[in-house]
Amino acid sequence: ITLMGVNDKLIENHKKLNDLCHSFDPTRYTAMANLFLLETSSPLLSIPDIIGYNIYYGWYVGELKDNEEFLDKLHKEHPEYRVAITEYGADASINIQSPLPERGDFSEGYQALYHEHMASIISKRPWLWGTFVWNMFDFAASGRNEAGDPGKNHKGLVSFDRKTKKDAYWLYASYWKEEKFVYISGRRYKNRVESETEIKVYSNCDEVGLYIDGSLLLKKKGSHVFVFKAPISSSHKILAISSNGERDEITINKVDTPDPSYFIPGKKVVNWFDRKDEDDDYLSLSSTLGEISRTEEGEKLVSSLMNNLQNSMAGGMGKGVKVSPEMQQMALRQPLSKILAQGGIDSESEVALNLDKALRRIKKNNEKI
Repeated sequence: ITLMGVNDKLIENHKKLNDLCHSFDPTRYTAMANLFLLETSSPLLSIPDIIGYNIYYGWYVGELKDNEEFLDKLHKEHPEYRVAITEYGADASINIQSPLPERGDFSEGYQALYHEHMASIISKRPWLWGTFVWNMFDFAASGRNEAGDPGKNHKGLVSFDRKTKKDAYWLYASYWKEEKFVYISGRRYKNRVESETEIKVYSNCDEVGLYIDGSLLLKKKGSHVFVFKAPISSSHKILAISSNGERDEITINKVDTPDPSYFIPGKKVVNWFDRKDEDDDYLSLSSTLGEISRTEEGEKLVSSLMNNLQNSMAGGMGKGVKVSPEMQQMALRQPLSKILAQGGIDSESEVALNLDKALRRIKKNNEKI
């Protein structure tokens, strides 16, 4: 309701709505969910009995750590508010795999990292009256065209056809499931280009041992997430065994070149480990939006691009959005490459490469007067 900002009429309407609800049944709480763009100083927050925030830091904007910083700041400034996280999530396609998952890449691996972070911070904040993962299943969303699979929102913990439980599903099982289990994450990332790979295991047991081709690599004590580093050179059987005797097994292969099926269809297949040499004196896609905006040429270069990205974001939901000063400052801290990825522009696309080429002609110290 606040995507386009807040005005006096909106506030007055919600006061009336709140009173109406109480007149129907004074024994029940009124509740309202607020978009994460809404300032925590807004008078809307004081109207209902309990509130929620739909927060997507680490997906649409910002970094993962911004979630707890936002929640803790709100709780400290307004301890009288009863707060929930009424939406949180990150999109992922089970077909997109990466050894270096990052925000905006729609990989199953990044969604898992996102939910690992969120589940951890939620478990440490008992003052949250509720938390709601968005969403259990991928679902139809006609305005979206993301991850090479148009017409869907991919934030589900389970695929659109309800047949495949994504890795993030099993992360929550490690918190909530009573029956003991182990689950090896990354099983759909079968063909791996790296010589040393990460093997991640989710379990509700307190110890997990990892075996490579029948030989014990390492045993680890912990909870929920167990991370191992394993050298690979060919095809390997990976076995995880919990302290309770629960088992899970996958097979992975060492390959020389990236598997094209792990990329968004139509996008250029790149080697994740290739990195462009950076010149510290000039801008690039790795520069933050703030660094670029401090130069006159850089600001002109990205202004029209950012407008186009905002209008196309989340199926057009970004068009006309009122962005708070806090959110603007957060955006300025983001590398342009991450902002482009969130808008569906691959770093190796023609648009991105031309933009990078233009930025590399602009000196960082050539700031506006």
